[in-house]
Amino acid sequence: MTEKLVLPNLATERLILRERTLADLTASVKLDQDQAVTEFIHGVWDGSPRHVAYVKKRIERQYGQGLGYWSIFFQDDPTQFLGWLMLTPVEGSASLVKIGWRLTRNHWGHGIATEAAQAVTQYAFRTLNLPKLAAAINPANERGQRVAEKLGFTFKQPISVGDEQLALYILPQDRWTALQQK
Repeated sequence: MTEKLVLPNLATERLILRERTLADLTASVKLDQDQAVTEFIHGVWDGSPRHVAYVKKRIERQYGQGLGYWSIFFQDDPTQFLGWLMLTPVEGSASLVKIGWRLTRNHWGHGIATEAAQAVTQYAFRTLNLPKLAAAINPANERGQRVAEKLGFTFKQPISVGDEQLALYILPQDRWTALQQK
């Protein structure tokens, strides 16, 4: 039996990010069921057994050393699930890692996605020493694009993922490092 790889807890001024576990399954499924949250994401987000099994599989899957999903909570209320953030390999690439996030709608517009993503981006570059990060965002998802741009990502090219057309954003480590020095 393979030992489960554990993600480190990450903290910001307001947030705590800890590895997403099966304790977060119900909250994660509920998050997905909000049609505004999953408006730009292909999938079955209806709370069905298929949906629950999909989320459970993503929680239990091993993504590689230092990669996976974090659940997001306020430091002063570590029981209130705010959403999740992921750092996972890009399928079909030997070295490219993507970042993504999903947040409860009532927490949109408060800088939470950006703050959490900054913590994971810092971890990706300083701890994992990744050469770059990718973000694949639906071109109609302006909020997602703004978060990526605040982090320093720039649009690279349109891409097809299955039957979905997405915008590929890239953040090289050297660009991120230069932005931190400003």
